[in-house]
Amino acid sequence: MGKPSSKDIGKRAIYNYHVNDSLINEKVSMDIVKNWYPQNFHQKEIFILNKMKELCDGLDGVDIRMTQQTLPLLFMTEEWTETKDGRYRQDKSQILKRAQNRFDDFEHRGYITGNYGCLQFTFSGMEKLEEYVEIKPDVNEKIQQIIDELERNTDESIERYDKLINILQDIKSEPKRFSEYISDLGNIASIAGTIPTIVPRVGGLLSNLVRILD
Repeated sequence: MGKPSSKDIGKRAIYNYHVNDSLINEKVSMDIVKNWYPQNFHQKEIFILNKMKELCDGLDGVDIRMTQQTLPLLFMTEEWTETKDGRYRQDKSQILKRAQNRFDDFEHRGYITGNYGCLQFTFSGMEKLEEYVEIKPDVNEKIQQIIDELERNTDESIERYDKLINILQDIKSEPKRFSEYISDLGNIASIAGTIPTIVPRVGGLLSNLVRILD
């Protein structure tokens, strides 16, 4: 067990790996991390498959090199353990073992081949990401509310607001496959994290958008 922390630094490391393509655990708003983070196993499965597709540039059968650091980040097991006092500790042995178990499960289901140090994304894994996301009317309404709020804002960070509005408009208007949708979620989280004043509102919307993957 490592030194305790008041925050789940492991969960933040997963966010940085999946969204920012970074092995450096950069400081990010924990509200953004929490709202971006998948809440159940089906959501995690889709996030993991999408990252694999990104790592192999959309080509099945291509080697994806892994290490004891990156395997838990890819399979989203780097989360720290919450203790009775509400703090978090890193259990490296458990984190790695869970990542290896998830590898075995994905291999059994035909999503990947290879070994813990080098895996290949399969055609079946790619096919899973071809499914479409269904945006429900009530969520579209919430998206529009955020868009309206952003358009009223006169903050100097106008370029970032415009990018965020464009992504949200695109989600509303165009059918999305899992892979496209998750990329949009990452972009929303990344942009929102640079504009502290909108984190609470956009963070709440982000959480709703993740739940659509159920």
